[in-house]
Formats: sequence, structure tokens, C-alpha cells
Amino acid sequence: MKKNERLMQELLFVHQAKRFTLQDLMSAFTISKRTALRDIAALEELGAPLYSVSGRHGGYQLIGSPPLPPLYFTSEEWGALFFSLQLLKSMANNPFNQSYAELRRKLQAILPEKEQSRAEAVDRLIHFHGAADQDFPVPLSALFLTILQQKVLFITYDRYRKETRHIQPLSMNFVEGNWYIFTWDLDREAFRTFRVEFITNMTESEHPAKKMDEAEIQRRYQYQAEKDRPLSFTLKLAPNGLDLFRKKNYENMHLIEKDDGFLIKGTFGEAETDFMVQYCLAFGDQITILEPASLQDAYCKKLQHLLLKYG
Repeated sequence: MKKNERLMQELLFVHQAKRFTLQDLMSAFTISKRTALRDIAALEELGAPLYSVSGRHGGYQLIGSPPLPPLYFTSEEWGALFFSLQLLKSMANNPFNQSYAELRRKLQAILPEKEQSRAEAVDRLIHFHGAADQDFPVPLSALFLTILQQKVLFITYDRYRKETRHIQPLSMNFVEGNWYIFTWDLDREAFRTFRVEFITNMTESEHPAKKMDEAEIQRRYQYQAEKDRPLSFTLKLAPNGLDLFRKKNYENMHLIEKDDGFLIKGTFGEAETDFMVQYCLAFGDQITILEPASLQDAYCKKLQHLLLKYG
């Protein structure tokens, strides 16, 4: 890392840390004690109001809350920013109600002249396909806000049948071109995932949100998964199917490499049998169901139904 770039990052570091030791700076930036001392002197010359604290728990402390230093981006970081914008370009709707054109215009205004050609190259040479490009009955931005504010909602969900659900949204997920919300279902006392395009209405509930940190969510979800998915499966995957697996794999499955190909192992619930059948069908002859027999039977019945359809 070049010295100027390191100093800019160190300015951000000391601004966030407020108080730090010489060892903290050395560890954070993998530099020697001599370099760290020179950098501290350089930071003071740049206007960082530091003073040394003596004693066993001494170090350096930032006086007050000075303004952040100007942002400095490397060529690679500028490229990454415009690369990220390309994904936004392919979405007509996003959780922030921001258009690609407006954000790009603002970035272009502060873009160094030497980076102009790189930004134009990213626009011209990198494209995303398969991203969501539809309108939703309920704005993504409104759903995102309920997660930030920890709100509880009544939603009308119209996918397989029209129903009202009492939920607490926890996170948003973008999978294979579709938006989903991961929620705590208050009526069922369980985690549920809903596809956003089928939420036709939502109203705020007076019910208090359930307080759960990430560790608690993970613990509860693991317990639920073990309870809801008691059946084990093993699928044999041919080497040619590996690319598709990388695009289509889920948290309930994992890949094991073998000499003659791969095994996909995991768990599922009886209610997910049809999903597993459809999943296997997507791989064609690249996948073989080794177990359980119930999944083999359901798969064969589906194939027979398709044959009769065209017979």
C-alpha cells in the first residue's frame, strides 16, 4: 500500500477509534514501530489533533471530533463503485428508491479525470443479466424501512392462495432475480420467507417487535431447521452439473467432492418434497437421487406425469 493511501486510511482509523495504542496502528496496517511513529507525525501534520497518553494504558487520543478527511479512492476502488452501479442499473426497483442515472451523475462529478476512461469501460464492458426488473404492489423501500425500524406488519400474501399474515421482517434477500423477505411469523411462532412480488398490501401492527440479535436468530433458525427438515437426502452430481449447482444451492445442502463426481447432501421436510423434485429436474441427467426412496418415487411420478402430458 502506498504511503499516501495508508495515511488516508489511518486518518479514518484514528477518527473511528478515538483512542489507540502504537501496537493497534501497527497491527491494523501491518507496519513496523518506526513506520507507525513516522505516520503519527505525518497525521499530526495533516491536522489530526492527537495527544499522547502516558501510563500503563496509554497511547494516543483524538481531541474532540474533527471533520473526516476527504475520501480518497484508488483506481480499483473507483472501478468497484461503478461496477456496483451496474447492478443498480439493471433494477427498476430497489430498496433505496435510487436511480442509476442520478447516482452515476453525482459520482461522475467528483471522479478524477484520469479515472473517466475506466468508468466508461465498466459501463460498456460489464453487464448484469437476470436481475429483478418489475414493479411491486408494496415498495421495496417501505419494506426495508420496517426492518430498520423493527416494525411488525399485517400483510396480504397472494401466491398460492390469498391470506393475511402477521410478521416481523428481519432481512431482505435477492435470489435468482427475485426479492424475498425473511421474517418472524407471529401467528406460527416460526421463521418464514415471503416473495415480495406476492405481497399485495401491508399495514403496521401495534404488536411490539420481538427483540432478537443475530446470534439469537441463528440459534432459533438452526433449531427450527432441524425440526422442520428431519429427512436426509443424497444426490450424485456429474462433473458437468457443477456450474449449475454453484448457481442453485441452498442452506440445507452442501457439496462433497468424490473421485467420479460430487455428492450433494442435506436435509428437507416432507412439505418440501415437490421443491426437491423440481430442483433435481433442473439438472436433467446430471443428477441421480441416491436417497431417500420417497424422493425417488416422487421424482419418478413427476417424470411419468410429464411423459403423459406429451404422450
